[in-house]
Amino acid sequence: MKINNLNDFITSPDISGYESPIRMIVGEMETKMEADTMYVIQHYGIDVDKDELIKALQYDRDQYNKGYRNGYEAGYDRAKEEVLKQWGMIPE
Repeated sequence: MKINNLNDFITSPDISGYESPIRMIVGEMETKMEADTMYVIQHYGIDVDKDELIKALQYDRDQYNKGYRNGYEAGYDRAKEEVLKQWGMIPE
């Protein structure tokens, strides 16, 4: 199993086929958000081009993922520096 980030580790089923409950909760949340979005669009009579909506949602997801990756990498780098300081491998 190749793990690219913490999210892959949490949501990927292991070799035995066990699926983390976190993955199920995340899937349920995404489904609920999609249903809520559709409800608002229909309830208020918003005219939405399906393809444009999908593009906008994908862009939003990509921006979120980019921010998550940047934050994760910054945190990883900071943690690595702290560990190296504790081991005396770099000056303070």
